Amino acid sequence: MSTAAPHADFDAVRAVIQAYVATWNARRPSQLKQHWDETLAEPIYVAEESDAMHDWPAIEQYWAAMDGTEVAIKVSEPRLQRLTGDVIAALYDMHWRIRFATHDHWKNPIGGNLRVSVVLARRASGWKIVNYVEAPWASAVQVRKWLERDAQG
Repeated sequence: MSTAAPHADFDAVRAVIQAYVATWNARRPSQLKQHWDETLAEPIYVAEESDAMHDWPAIEQYWAAMDGTEVAIKVSEPRLQRLTGDVIAALYDMHWRIRFATHDHWKNPIGGNLRVSVVLARRASGWKIVNYVEAPWASAVQVRKWLERDAQG
């Protein structure tokens, strides 16, 4: 267990999340692995639009396919919870917007809002992601939010 001050750990975890988002926004998702614990035999990565991935080849293929795609991600301030001395969970809201340059069915940008749950562990090289899950709201909740938003004019 670390003797580092709790706020220093939380600041470091926030910095990893910010760097992770910045990598997406730089259109370089193939470089996201640098923020992960690369020694994991079975990492867990769940993007909202795909099946859960739990091996590096699948995750890296997913990321590489997105390289160069116009993505804009904004996240809320993460709510952090220390699970053990060297493991911290983060929960935050994410708004994403994407434009597919060559996709026939998506000529205009699309976007959405969801929640992200991410677990980070302290390693010798710093705080690293070990588990990442995107959790969209249920369809009925999304429709209600759209209707409420549109009612405001």
